[in-house]
Amino acid sequence: EDGNAPDLYVELDFKE
Repeated sequence: EDGNAPDLYVELDFKE
């Protein structure tokens, strides 16, 4: 995870 970023945000970032 990015640290302060929520799991969903990190998941979308990984998918993109």
